[in-house]
Amino acid sequence: MEKEKLVALIKSRHILLDTNVFIKAFDHFDAFRPLFEFLEENNCQVVDFPLIQFEFTRNTFLPDHREQRELFLKKIATASLPLHKDLIKDALEIARIYAHQGVQRGQISLVDCCIAAYLMKYEKNLFLLTMNHKDFPTLLFNRVSIFPVDEKTTDDVFAPAFYQFDVKKLTVLRGKMGKVNNQY
Repeated sequence: MEKEKLVALIKSRHILLDTNVFIKAFDHFDAFRPLFEFLEENNCQVVDFPLIQFEFTRNTFLPDHREQRELFLKKIATASLPLHKDLIKDALEIARIYAHQGVQRGQISLVDCCIAAYLMKYEKNLFLLTMNHKDFPTLLFNRVSIFPVDEKTTDDVFAPAFYQFDVKKLTVLRGKMGKVNNQY
């Protein structure tokens, strides 16, 4: 997708960063700086939620490492989504749809299903930025754009992509699930 079209789609919207983006950006901040500047220039608000905070900080047992990661989260994510009351119920529905569609068992974690549930709940104003493309299959999501990140010092290239939940795809899959449920 051309940058102009991406800007038109995400301008002044919320961008939920997956844990893998936080991890790579923490380790390669200078390479990710153009991405964060792009989001800031387009008035995007970077958000997270408590389970992403948990994943990002869970392996930091030394106090100064934990503090560095917590400060990084606060620097990048300017808001945190609340744990809404239907989060697990919605995540379970997503997990069941994945199972019905043959997405490999164990491929998609609880946190990924919760991310999908947030995207479903706020589908008009919330986009996901992730590098775990298999965790957000296009059977429920539209991959809007890939924003390559070139880490010149290590010759690594990262491929974070913007995803948006597709309610029309959800409706079709719910219909298919309803047919299965009515057979039993």
